[in-house]
Amino acid sequence: MDFRFTEDDHTFRTHARTWLDTHLTETPAPTPRAWERELGQEGWIGLGWPEDGGAGYGNRTATLTQQVVWAEEYARSTAPTRMGHIGENLLAPTLITYGTEEQKRRHLPPSPGARRSGARGTANPAPGPTSPESGPPPPRTAPARTP
Repeated sequence: MDFRFTEDDHTFRTHARTWLDTHLTETPAPTPRAWERELGQEGWIGLGWPEDGGAGYGNRTATLTQQVVWAEEYARSTAPTRMGHIGENLLAPTLITYGTEEQKRRHLPPSPGARRSGARGTANPAPGPTSPESGPPPPRTAPARTP
């Protein structure tokens, strides 16, 4: 097995580095939400998602090696910490592979660039003890001690 980077990988690295260097010129740095939106609009979110996936998931398809290259270049840059990496790298691929069509429609954005922020994969969207509609959470009580 040949573990060297291919010419396509080197081209991808150059493109990723140039894009990051060009888009990280703001002072102060963009807000996390604005940065996530920019990443999504430019196709840098969901690199491991299938391009089609049956419903148009993923803005671009990157090989596993290119995903590693992106992670290296992102770490090298001064880019803000990512907000939605758990949803992007854990929840979305799981739903794309194993989710029902209703779950995909409900929890996946139409494209990574249109992603929504907030809790993902919650089972109960109704107001609960931590929702703004329910007021402050009840006071915590210590568990009863047993002799």
